[in-house]
Amino acid sequence: MIRVGYARNGGANRMICRICTNGKGLKTLRVRRAQYVRCPICRCMSVNPYPRRELNQAFQGLEIVERLEKEDIKRKGYFGRRLARLESRLGEDYRGARLFEVGCGAGILLQEAWQRGWQADAIELSVELAARARINNPAATVITGDIQHQEPTGTPYDAIISLDVLEHVLVPMTMIENCRELLKPGGLLLLQTPNTRSLRSRVKGAKWDMLDPDQHLNLFSPDALHVLLTTVGFEVLEMTTASGTGLERGPASWSARVKESLLGLLNLGNAMVVVARRPL
Repeated sequence: MIRVGYARNGGANRMICRICTNGKGLKTLRVRRAQYVRCPICRCMSVNPYPRRELNQAFQGLEIVERLEKEDIKRKGYFGRRLARLESRLGEDYRGARLFEVGCGAGILLQEAWQRGWQADAIELSVELAARARINNPAATVITGDIQHQEPTGTPYDAIISLDVLEHVLVPMTMIENCRELLKPGGLLLLQTPNTRSLRSRVKGAKWDMLDPDQHLNLFSPDALHVLLTTVGFEVLEMTTASGTGLERGPASWSARVKESLLGLLNLGNAMVVVARRPL
């Protein structure tokens, strides 16, 4: 049985699993100039040595902001499919419901949410991306900051969505705890994060594209993600896998959707998508 304990001291570099704190039988995997530690118990991977703070250089600078914004504009359909998962759980009640996005980038998903009828706000660590998100969403409150340090204020949210953020944060449990506190009882959380048990991870090994030590501090297995959420107090409603980036066009987009469906049958997609609920 996996027990999620979490090493909260990001500066301690003793070789342990940062997810379950296991210190036995860990393997190292060299990736460029760095390495990951792979745990045989929870099947998660963490950068080693572990940094003292998040590395956010990949999301800074005007050229990077403009590139990321252009990419996200092309991914509106992809974002819409993620929002639809929350909407299907809430039914027609989602119109006018309050949504909070963790890691909103330039605010393109936020735009899509408003257009679909949500009342949406967000938080974004990058100063430049948060500024662009405010321009793109003048009706929204976009906080510049770290979800790990965010205190709940005002009316709780009906739902939170966070795509490809969990793998970047120093202490994942703190992020999930703070998401829980931002939600009203019965509120929904949708997370997407890379899947260490994916077919691509197994085939590619050290060349798996999600092994990016400059950005991805912790990578999860389905079991460990499930335990993390339930330990914090969430009820997991569904966990599936996804493939593709949402940038595919023409025949490539159809191919990506077929591949996602086939890999999803065995939960072998490159990313996990989980919907969880804060109990009433």
